[in-house]
Amino acid sequence: MKSQRILSIRSGLARLVAACLIPAILMAAVLLHDDYQRSRARLVSDSLDAARALMLAVDGEFVGAERTLHALSTSPSIASRDFSAFHAQSARAIANSSINNITLIKPGGQQLMNTAAPFGQSLPKALSLVQFESVLATGRASISNLLMGPVLNRSVIRVAVPVRGGPEFTHYLVGVMLPSYFQKLLLERRFGADRIAVIADASGTVVARTHEIDRFIGKPVASGLLERLNSEDESAFELVSLEGIRVLTVFVRSPTSRWAVAIGTPVSSLTADLWRSLWLLGGLAVLLLCSALGIAWVMGGRIARSIRTLSASALALGDGKAVAVPALAIREADEVGKALTRASLMLAEADEALRGSEARMRGIVESATDAILTVDKDQCIVLYNPAAEKMFGWPAVEMLGKRLDTLIPARFRAAHAGHIQRFAEIGTMSRRMGDGTVLYGQRANGEEFPVEASISQLVTGEGTLFSVILRDVTARVRDHAALERSNLDLQQFAFVASHDLKTPLRSMGGFMQILERNYADKLDEKAQSLIRRTSAAVHRLEHLTEDL
Repeated sequence: MKSQRILSIRSGLARLVAACLIPAILMAAVLLHDDYQRSRARLVSDSLDAARALMLAVDGEFVGAERTLHALSTSPSIASRDFSAFHAQSARAIANSSINNITLIKPGGQQLMNTAAPFGQSLPKALSLVQFESVLATGRASISNLLMGPVLNRSVIRVAVPVRGGPEFTHYLVGVMLPSYFQKLLLERRFGADRIAVIADASGTVVARTHEIDRFIGKPVASGLLERLNSEDESAFELVSLEGIRVLTVFVRSPTSRWAVAIGTPVSSLTADLWRSLWLLGGLAVLLLCSALGIAWVMGGRIARSIRTLSASALALGDGKAVAVPALAIREADEVGKALTRASLMLAEADEALRGSEARMRGIVESATDAILTVDKDQCIVLYNPAAEKMFGWPAVEMLGKRLDTLIPARFRAAHAGHIQRFAEIGTMSRRMGDGTVLYGQRANGEEFPVEASISQLVTGEGTLFSVILRDVTARVRDHAALERSNLDLQQFAFVASHDLKTPLRSMGGFMQILERNYADKLDEKAQSLIRRTSAAVHRLEHLTEDL
């Protein structure tokens, strides 16, 4: 067995210093990480509050635009088709609002009036009618995604409301909002220079952005954010921004307009303070460790020199010799010397006890009534007790060193070899006595006899051994065979008895049928009833005989 490595005093003190300082350093690192996590959670909470406030502001602009449009939709100028007057009224209404221009459109998409162009100028049809169709179908206002305006020839957002003419909706009133207004609304929030804030429409298209708006306006938001927008209304997670920066992102999606606001903070900004603190902690830790290890090394050298006299006693103890260590000047060294002396005495006592244990085990094996054999990995017998000599008829002096299959009938040796091969492949083999499996052994005179076997594996320093306990079950197998013969005799008796009993019953049943068929007209009702009851009794008795 490999001896355990013994640490020197210097190494032990160095490890003790490390064991004392390193947990404290690790705890400080854990506290720093915990502080970082709290700061991160606080940032997420603050960012969510900012995103919610900005989202409320965006929805507020849409609500204001809808109110303005609803107010204009009731103008008498529309009903009287005085579009020139309505053009002037609409221009005044949006002078100080977030609406850039207002368009009156009739079903089919033709613009009747647009404050972005002088009244009377020829106007094109609307490019997309899907939004307008939904407005007429539902009678409710609708907010579009970012799209291209046919008159302004630039990206716009349309807020459309229906115009009622009598019982039906006859026109669409559309307020056009520019992305620049939302860009201004976003920049007024004064997010940090490194933070990336985005306003996206319901489809996830960038409408306003704090960084590189000219590059990304009209493009989808980062793919990770787009996936979250399709499944959640509010969340916080890490993703890679459109610029390729790893950011901690929070977003809020409006339940009404379905627009969204996202705010991202670069992960590098979050971890900068953490890394700075960790570097400072690492420097202090190295300084403390070097100082403490230097002191431990000096003290360990002084102690080591005072206990080197114990080396010879330890080596003698390792060789199995009796050790009596004299008194030593240093208390700790003296305690070790006394321990070595006690260990020497204990080893002597343990050796004596081991010899006694081996003697007792040998007595048990030799007095056992079951055959006990031990074989090595090559299936050669190394132990063969007296009960085995009696069972197989081979003396131990002849069997020691021979292979185990000498005691197995020739017709079973191939199966035994296969079992050994499977054991070599899987590395385990065991069988308990009493599991019902009957094997066969062969005596010295060639007689085969049934046995039960218990097999177990023992791993020793010299290799793997297998202990086999065998019990002769010849009497039990013989009794089992006699029982089977008795059962066969009983079965044959039951068959014969059943056949002999059924023969007269069939005759009685036939006589009753003849009486009933040939003499029914000559017998009264009582006699016929007795015949029927007798026939039924015969049938029941036949069934009982069959069951028996």
